[in-house]
Amino acid sequence: MFYLLCTHPDIQIKAQQHVDSILENGRDPTLADFEKLTYLQHIIRETLRLYPVTVGTIREAKQNFHFKGYDVPKDSAVLMLWSVYCHSPELFDKPDEFIPERFEQVENENLMLFKTPTFGVGNRSCIGKRFAMIEATLSLAMLLQRYQMKLSNPEYVMKTKVLVTMQPEEDLFITFAKRF
Repeated sequence: MFYLLCTHPDIQIKAQQHVDSILENGRDPTLADFEKLTYLQHIIRETLRLYPVTVGTIREAKQNFHFKGYDVPKDSAVLMLWSVYCHSPELFDKPDEFIPERFEQVENENLMLFKTPTFGVGNRSCIGKRFAMIEATLSLAMLLQRYQMKLSNPEYVMKTKVLVTMQPEEDLFITFAKRF
């Protein structure tokens, strides 16, 4: 997320203005502010869409079905690769671009959950997803409120690798400069 904000300074500035408009006089965010910090939630969701934490998930087919030219028999293991799924041009315009605004006009929240299933969907979704979103949103608000971020090496281009989770291939160094 920090990499994306550093490489999209216009979005970082917009996020800081959003935070400043909600957390007047530099006060710390509270739980009550979470629902108001919508643009930060869009940034987090878009980051997780572009760089899903987990590679994917495996489910068992409960019935025979046909998908994109393939017959999938009942009881088959079905692997959903989030990094492929979340970059599909069939689901997203400009799927490889960082566009937090794509979450602003969500007409069908349930459909969007299926398009960006980082925390899982349905009965097997992550029990801590709401807590994670609250914690990430309020933490990001505090950082953006106090600091301007930039890449320590402006030429750095992040490439990812997958171990248990997706992560940068090389260390990422960011400079945090006080805003005020």
